[in-house]
Amino acid sequence: MSPLVWSEQIATHVTVIDYEHKQLVALLNQVEALQGKQSTQDAKVEVVQALVEYANKHFLVEEELMLAHGYPGYEKHRIEHDDFRSKVTQLENDLVENNMDIMQFISNYLGRWIVNHIQKVDKHLATFLLQKSPQGHL
Repeated sequence: MSPLVWSEQIATHVTVIDYEHKQLVALLNQVEALQGKQSTQDAKVEVVQALVEYANKHFLVEEELMLAHGYPGYEKHRIEHDDFRSKVTQLENDLVENNMDIMQFISNYLGRWIVNHIQKVDKHLATFLLQKSPQGHL
């Protein structure tokens, strides 16, 4: 996977969500940059852990917004977040405990999941939130 570039295709126009998505893209690109390089295992683990931690923080922000504004798709959206958490925990364990060099797989999986999730799930949430605050400042 090549580095992900922020674009209108993944913008939601909800300020806090887009800000956090840009941070996720930057972290994903750090994972991508380590793929195929002679980086230490510690460096690989550190960047994957940073991405996972930030994703978890971001999911909590989204989930709080959904609850605060009565988003009807909350449960389905939260389940997607939970599925992601479970999968990346497994990948992180494979990287840390089994010392597996799976950076390419991690990069590809995370990149596809993040773009897919934003385009198919977060944009629905954004449409709902923008009806509450058309400027996207929640």
